[in-house]
Order: sequence, then structure tokens, then C-alpha cells
Amino acid sequence: MSFRLVTVGVCRDKEKRYLENLASILESPLPSRLDIGKNDQQSECGICYAQCLPIDDELGSMSGSQTDYTCENANCDRAFHRVCLGDWLRSITTTRQSFDVLFGNCPYCSDPVAIKMTDASK
Repeated sequence: MSFRLVTVGVCRDKEKRYLENLASILESPLPSRLDIGKNDQQSECGICYAQCLPIDDELGSMSGSQTDYTCENANCDRAFHRVCLGDWLRSITTTRQSFDVLFGNCPYCSDPVAIKMTDASK
């Protein structure tokens, strides 16, 4: 038994990239990765895996907030709550602090990250 792939009415332009061909076949523009990551209201924190922080007196003004930091590496692009990232960075021995800024590495891609500590994350 043999199978043969048959495309009907679809013409692929070999000069275009795969996604450009897909967009022309679908007759609709595809969202870019940056559009998805930046506009996605459902971004979960890469550390606590929650969309919003819990409502808690200890968190102060950060209570109930959504993710507010995104890794600058375009291949990683993970979202974090500053409070979660601050706690994670303080738990790593290679993290350095200068005044109220923590310098460390992203938990996913190991690229450098720097966050300013807020009252809730101190």
C-alpha cells in the first residue's frame, strides 16, 4: 500500500518562506510571535505558573497583579511576576545586588536579567 500527497488548488512559491506561503494559502495574515507574546492576556508566570498573583496583604500593591516582566531574549520571551522572579533570583548564589536592583539569569534561557525590587519583593 502506498500513499501519495495530493494538493488541490495550492501553489507554493519556492521564493517565499513557509509561513508566507501558509498565509497566502489561508488568505489571512498570521500573527507574529511578538504579537502573541506581548498581547496575550493569558500569560502565565514562568515560575509560579499563575496568571495573577493571589490577593494577599503581604504582597501590598502587587496583590492580584498580572505578569509584569518578560525575558528580553526573543527565543525565550517568558513572562514573570517581578515578585516571583525576585524570589527566584535571591535563591540563586550567582545573583548580584546593586542598591535595589537584582542582576541574575533567566530561569529558562540563562540570559542576563535585571529587576528593580519593589516593596513587596524586598
